[in-house]
Amino acid sequence: REHARRSRPIGVLLGSTTPIALAASHCGVALAVPLAHLLGRGRPAVVEFIEIGLFLLPLSASIQLLNGVAVGAARWNVLMLVKILSVAGIAVTIVALSLFGALSVNTVAVTYIGGGLVANVPLLVLLRGSRPWRFVRSVARTGLAFGMRSWLETVAGTGNAYLDQVLMAGLTSSRQLGLYALAVTISGGSGSLVGATANAVFPRVAAGDSQLAARACRVTLAFVILLGVGIAVTSPLVVPFVFGKAFDDAIPMLVILLGASVFSVPN
Repeated sequence: REHARRSRPIGVLLGSTTPIALAASHCGVALAVPLAHLLGRGRPAVVEFIEIGLFLLPLSASIQLLNGVAVGAARWNVLMLVKILSVAGIAVTIVALSLFGALSVNTVAVTYIGGGLVANVPLLVLLRGSRPWRFVRSVARTGLAFGMRSWLETVAGTGNAYLDQVLMAGLTSSRQLGLYALAVTISGGSGSLVGATANAVFPRVAAGDSQLAARACRVTLAFVILLGVGIAVTSPLVVPFVFGKAFDDAIPMLVILLGASVFSVPN
């Protein structure tokens, strides 16, 4: 009975918002080819995989919807499994490709796209018992109004995170971009902690526990500072050991970005 009671709102939510998400994602599909050529800058492999990523937008939108449902329903066990599979599965595959001498732009792109899709399979458990899906106009209208505002924030956040690398692709050498991409990736490790904390806080703050936001911010800030100091201190040993001495020049960039990451925590 409890499962049925929790599933009915999920059926209404998915039935009311899925059509909007799919319609919006198909706009990206329609622009896939020109965007891929604009961002790919004449590199065939890059253009091809940007196109694939954009063509998969409807599936990505569906996955994001299920992620949102999991957060709202506080299904942390499912979300933790998805995170573990996405990180561990891709990491193991990348290491295996490197050991077998098969590491390339193509194999890495396939690993990230395929691994990301497979890792989200556990989210399908949220569909169990959620039928029938019902379209409720008021829910769709509220979701669209909120989603438009949230979308603007997401675009701004994503642009802030990746615009620098898009611009640098045409302004720097491949080596400089590679060093910077490694530094950004490592320094962004604390983002997983921040994102996980935010996801757990959202439902409770929305339910009225506003004091939790300040407390969570303080605790997360302390952890991110400690984590950043630990990474900065060990990076001269860890980076060359894991990636090779060719990536030593990424360390100064990494230290700067670790300091910058602290200021993103309160946001």
